[in-house]
Amino acid sequence: MGAVLLALLAAGLGVFLTGEDRSAVTIELGGPNVYYPLPEFMADLKPQGGRTRHVRLAIVLQVPQARVTAIEAKQVEILAAIQAHLRDQEHKSLIGTAGAERLRIELRDTINHELGGTDVRVVLFTHFLLD
Repeated sequence: MGAVLLALLAAGLGVFLTGEDRSAVTIELGGPNVYYPLPEFMADLKPQGGRTRHVRLAIVLQVPQARVTAIEAKQVEILAAIQAHLRDQEHKSLIGTAGAERLRIELRDTINHELGGTDVRVVLFTHFLLD
């Protein structure tokens, strides 16, 4: 254990003295990223003042190519989770760039929860219509 610690310290000291930075490493997990479109759908929003509002969305997911099969296998559960999340949203909270950006992050987290990981890197809206 002491020899390993000494070797690590020596390597760190060597980097410090030579000025070489060997800490930058790029690791690509799950292969290259691909864009996976989900079917367009419409969802009811949280009712306000007796009127039911709707949102129509088309979503594209940026994911590692190796995880596309998992997304296809869980697509029904993913869409149900998105629908449930949208039913808790108020129309006014989705208006504007800030509302869309917040929803984009929340949907990414919702989908990742369904997949049991952090596979979805980005959620893109190709269609976003509030009624």
